[in-house]
Amino acid sequence: MSVFEIDSIVYERWCRAAVFHGPGLPWEMAPIDLHTERDEAVVSVEACTLCSSDVHTVTGRRAGPVPSVLGHEAIGKVVSLPESWTLVDVAGSPVSVGDRIVWGVAAHCGECLFCRDGIPQKCVRLVKYGHGVHRPDQLPKGGLAGFVGLVQGTPVVVLDEATDARIACLAACAGATVAAALRLAGDMRGRHIAVFGGGVLGCIACAMARDYGAASVACVEPDSGRRERAIAFGADMAIDPAEPGFEERLKSMNDGLGADACLEITGANAAFEAALKSLRTGGTLVLVGAVYPAGPVAISQEYIVRRMLTIRGLHNYAPVDLASAVNFLQNRSKFEPAIWADLFGPEFPLDEVAAAFAWAAENPGVRAVVRP
Repeated sequence: MSVFEIDSIVYERWCRAAVFHGPGLPWEMAPIDLHTERDEAVVSVEACTLCSSDVHTVTGRRAGPVPSVLGHEAIGKVVSLPESWTLVDVAGSPVSVGDRIVWGVAAHCGECLFCRDGIPQKCVRLVKYGHGVHRPDQLPKGGLAGFVGLVQGTPVVVLDEATDARIACLAACAGATVAAALRLAGDMRGRHIAVFGGGVLGCIACAMARDYGAASVACVEPDSGRRERAIAFGADMAIDPAEPGFEERLKSMNDGLGADACLEITGANAAFEAALKSLRTGGTLVLVGAVYPAGPVAISQEYIVRRMLTIRGLHNYAPVDLASAVNFLQNRSKFEPAIWADLFGPEFPLDEVAAAFAWAAENPGVRAVVRP
């Protein structure tokens, strides 16, 4: 394993990983020795986009284990396969050396209660990419490194070579999370959908809901630039939540009854309360964004009972959602590449990871890109 050569590219035995030690502390550019034999698939990282949850971790808004190698929106090329097990894609087909792949955020056992219950992202033997403690004797598990080691049970999808690396990275978190949220919300065909949040996930949600046959899509977003972008991504209307009585505008999409389903992506308490009010009787609210502490919210049990509402919480996603995201992003981005480019900011080399996070913290709603 000291040297790999694929497509005339020679991969040396050493790589570097950007190790995070805590908010406000210097990043460590740690050397990783690839020579030691490990029972993992080795992937050379092509690109990694910085998810908002990564930014929350680095800025201290969200707690995370340290030291760690962050980055869970990444893609790369397989350079080595394990001997004792077979790396397969989500459809069960073997993956080959040289394949360009995206991998899911959570590796799972496939046997525990949660895996059997359709929520493998909560597996009791979970290995979570970009979120765990990094040890010097292991291959990085986050995308902010030259190479990543994939363990058995990792969801994998093989990518088209022509797909923009930045867009492909989104499948690993933003795209798959939206696919999972829409799956929980139910059949989109002929339904009226409200999306709270016009950031990267919100734009993908508008586009995906429309692609899945929604009768109408509304986006609730305070930033005027993001509202315009949501329209470009397929929303019929984009509403400022500061507008008096904006919930009534949302309900007007469905003859004043309210949205069939709402996706709450921001994590803000005010957005949760507004989304709940915007649902029709029998509607479904899928909560996606509250992955950081935001305080309690008062809920009227009677209101939920009498209006027969369904509230679903979603954290991460299942392998089927990763496949759905790749299929959607690869196909949809071919037709309107310019609007998809608006989801990304500048690209940074790995040794400028601190600058990449500083930029991302100051520019929410788009993704900074790191090229290891």
